[in-house]
Amino acid sequence: MFTSQGRAKRFFVDKIVAQAAREGRPLSENERWMLSFSESDPEFVVDATRVRALEAEIPDAEYERKVAGLADRVCTTDIASDPDALATYREAFRVLRQGDHYIIVMLEQGLSRRLGPWWAFWR
Repeated sequence: MFTSQGRAKRFFVDKIVAQAAREGRPLSENERWMLSFSESDPEFVVDATRVRALEAEIPDAEYERKVAGLADRVCTTDIASDPDALATYREAFRVLRQGDHYIIVMLEQGLSRRLGPWWAFWR
């Protein structure tokens, strides 16, 4: 299904951006750009000016909480309408974790209880 890390990342970015818009609080241009931040993606160009601009907009911890919450809510909605959606999320996350992408930090915060094995809560 996800033939590259880029496709997996695009899946999550699109879901998060759409959820923010549905909630009436669309992400800023800098917030959207940062969702794709990666030091391992050859298609992504790191721009220190944009990083600083986002830091001026919103503290890192607040941004990460915001995105984690959006990821959790969109996943909950998708699973409620299609129980097979969880398998898609898990596959996209598996592929994405093959690289070094900032969005993984937020996905782990927001989706860890869904994306890990069922017994993970025992840890």
